Amino acid sequence: MRRTIRLFLEPTTKQAEILLCTLPEYTDCFNAVCAVGWQKRCKNGVKLHPETYWTLRTEHPDMPSGLVISARVCVQRRLSSPP
Repeated sequence: MRRTIRLFLEPTTKQAEILLCTLPEYTDCFNAVCAVGWQKRCKNGVKLHPETYWTLRTEHPDMPSGLVISARVCVQRRLSSPP
């Protein structure tokens, strides 16, 4: 069973700025991992990790490493799911 819970965020101005900067960076990471996965025909997250992690950490130095990994995990799930 799945349950959806709605949470309303009330970030401070500084937190909102950080969040708004993080969203496009996360999208860039997701798209970059997707491109590598499609190009190499690889759906395996363990194999995608060394192919993408350090490049993305270099391109997005302010992005927390957990979010870079999260983007890869999301790609792995999308590539592995049926169309």
